[in-house]
Amino acid sequence: MSVLARQLILLRHGQTPANAAGTVDLGVPGQQLTEQGCARARSVARELLRLPGATGGSLHTSDLTRAKETADNVAPILGRDVVQDRRLRELDVFGPTAEDGQVETFLDVERDWASGRLARCLPGGEDGFAFLQRFDGAIAGLLATQEAVGVLVSHGGAIRTWLAHRCSGLSGNQACALPLQNCGYVLVKGGHSHWELESWHACPSSAANATTGDVAKH
Repeated sequence: MSVLARQLILLRHGQTPANAAGTVDLGVPGQQLTEQGCARARSVARELLRLPGATGGSLHTSDLTRAKETADNVAPILGRDVVQDRRLRELDVFGPTAEDGQVETFLDVERDWASGRLARCLPGGEDGFAFLQRFDGAIAGLLATQEAVGVLVSHGGAIRTWLAHRCSGLSGNQACALPLQNCGYVLVKGGHSHWELESWHACPSSAANATTGDVAKH
């Protein structure tokens, strides 16, 4: 299959206690999943089984605990091997000075980066250019596997910001406005720095009627 025909599934990690409380977890390696988070990860994996090419190969994931535990629940169902990649981590807005609970500042920086104001940088944190460089590197590593369908587990802000810059027809405002709950996922097709949106699944089908604290994107 040519590179331009590749399909990519970007899956947001499962629920953590911070997500349930409507805040953000800025620790490294961060919080574990809740029981609901683990259950929903397995549920979305069974949902992904219906997609052609979703099984076999590798599953690339951020090395933060919430993402890795999501991958560990999803990978056996899809028959994929977990590959950890720190370049898939969430937006590093605050760096080592991070304090849990800084939701509004985090979302404000995310909106700026998604809208093209990539030079914004808080003391100790990365700027938007550095984020895109590392995330692009992770995508390139996934594409190098030559798998027709790539699967990765990352974080809400990272997925939205990357899509805002690499997915044609999707503006920064649109990317930030579209909901992406825990274990929500996005399907795109393309290759390298040019992708087209195929579908946006705000939450797994099994969670469509759930009312949980998945508001915080981190």
